[in-house]
Amino acid sequence: MQVNLDALKSGLDLLTDALKVVKGLRDFLPKGKERDQIESKVADAEKQFALAESQIALGLGYRLCQCTFPPQIMLKSGSGDGNEVACPKCGAYFPRRNRPTRAITGFDPFDE
Repeated sequence: MQVNLDALKSGLDLLTDALKVVKGLRDFLPKGKERDQIESKVADAEKQFALAESQIALGLGYRLCQCTFPPQIMLKSGSGDGNEVACPKCGAYFPRRNRPTRAITGFDPFDE
């Protein structure tokens, strides 16, 4: 299945713009029960949109960071070998940086 990434990004951008318009309209409503209900629905829509965005990214092969829910989409980092990605929210890297590949001490649990 061929995915047109430009069309997908344009669609997501349009949905983002639509949510911004709805958020702007709620300011024109008088305070009260109806406004509270609309603010609740807008917040739910934002959560659902973020979840859909992360599911689409996962389907396209992007790595996700689980520092928040919905998960953050990890973006390519400017350093490294080009395969490193970083979370824009918490700054976590994949593959992880500065992790030792062998034990620091001389202890070997398999040594008799």
